[in-house]
Amino acid sequence: MNYLVIKVGTSSSTTSISISVNLFPSCPNGIYGKECDQLCPQGCTSCDRRRGTCRNCYAGLWGTNCTEHCNATCRNGQCSRTSGKCGGCTFGIWGDYCENKCAANCTTCNKLSGVCKLCKTGTFGKNCTNECPTNCLESGCNQVTGRCEDCKTGYYGQACDQVCKCNSTEFCDRYRGHCKYCRAGSWDVYCDKPCLSSSCRTCDRWRGACTSCQPGLWGEHCNQTTNCLKFDQYYGSCKKCQTGYWGNDCRKTCPEGCDIDGCSLTKGSCKSCAVGYWGIRCSEKCHNNCPYNLCKPKDGRCYLCHEGQWGTFCNSTCTSHHCMKCDFRNGDCTRCAYGFWGPTCVEKCPDNCVGQCDINSGYCESCIAGKWGHTCDKDCETNCIGGCAKRLGLCYKCKQGTFGARCDMKCLYKDCIGCDRKYGYCNLCPDGVWGDKCETKCDGCDCCNSTTGLCKLSCEDGNSTTPTVTASRTYYSLSD
Repeated sequence: MNYLVIKVGTSSSTTSISISVNLFPSCPNGIYGKECDQLCPQGCTSCDRRRGTCRNCYAGLWGTNCTEHCNATCRNGQCSRTSGKCGGCTFGIWGDYCENKCAANCTTCNKLSGVCKLCKTGTFGKNCTNECPTNCLESGCNQVTGRCEDCKTGYYGQACDQVCKCNSTEFCDRYRGHCKYCRAGSWDVYCDKPCLSSSCRTCDRWRGACTSCQPGLWGEHCNQTTNCLKFDQYYGSCKKCQTGYWGNDCRKTCPEGCDIDGCSLTKGSCKSCAVGYWGIRCSEKCHNNCPYNLCKPKDGRCYLCHEGQWGTFCNSTCTSHHCMKCDFRNGDCTRCAYGFWGPTCVEKCPDNCVGQCDINSGYCESCIAGKWGHTCDKDCETNCIGGCAKRLGLCYKCKQGTFGARCDMKCLYKDCIGCDRKYGYCNLCPDGVWGDKCETKCDGCDCCNSTTGLCKLSCEDGNSTTPTVTASRTYYSLSD
């Protein structure tokens, strides 16, 4: 900032006024000079407006003109602009300029002193030069004292150098060596004594008395035989019986109608009924009329009935001997015998039906040749060949000389033997002529194609014979 001094006053007195005026306004980053026409040193991001000395450096550079490089081991590659000292180091390095390596087993050390902060797993000490005891768990040991954080299975003590006296590789108390729990069949402090009875599956840790028995045995010494699979020593009763038995001593037999999952331990009621049984205790048998002996377990109702039967227990017959199958809930017919229809299957299908008729309306599925309509009571047109469609009576094919949906119109031109089904123009002509009107003579031959005029090799069949089909092109949809 520059100052301009202005003096104001008379010849006898003078007053000085200092006015701050910036004679060198700031330049954009990277340039300097009175006219902002000179470049800052290469490593600067900005420099002094008048002198051109660096104010800030690009990351990784330092010095008066930002020409020095920070050490590569500086954290993020950055350091102080004036001194070049690192603000922090990468892992395993220490020193003002991060020029020193931490001890071999250090993962992190103090930046100023190089003292280890964190050792690699398995080592401890000031410079992590000592190895943890052999039986320390994978978590290692205390970095200062070398005491194991935890021991491998089968060892205890500060350095995990003492062997547990439990059965084989049982876990024991970390500091005293007492077994945490015993294997089945053993007890006492070190789990080195067998249970008081060989029939015990497990026994009390401190007394050796049985707490559970081998399958099929029960009692304090597991010397009583029963159907009990799990005996409660505290309450003196069985907690689980073999399938098919119940009660405190599992001597009672489940009802005959119980399914394979058995019955309640305390009440003897079936958990579910076997096929053919129903009721609270599954003691009721399903009705003989129930197909496959299947009925509902709560009320004994049949799930379904044989054909011709209906009702709760399938003990009612369908309403008509023509009723082949009825709804087992209300007796309404759902399938009639061949040739009958109606809610009770007593109505006869129309005479001209082919196959069965609809059970609700009596409409025919299909008609005999020459008939059409819902009940096949209408005659096909006389010019139809092969009958007509059941629903609308449209002919399948027309006789020669006729066309139309019902073949009720004559071909448009008198010389036609056969004509188009929809438009009536000729498509089959007598020998010697061709065309839509059969008026054009064949060129250089006695017989030619009726639609293209191309000559045939011979007139052996002749166009005048009566074909069974008038035309191959059909433009009507004749399906129902």
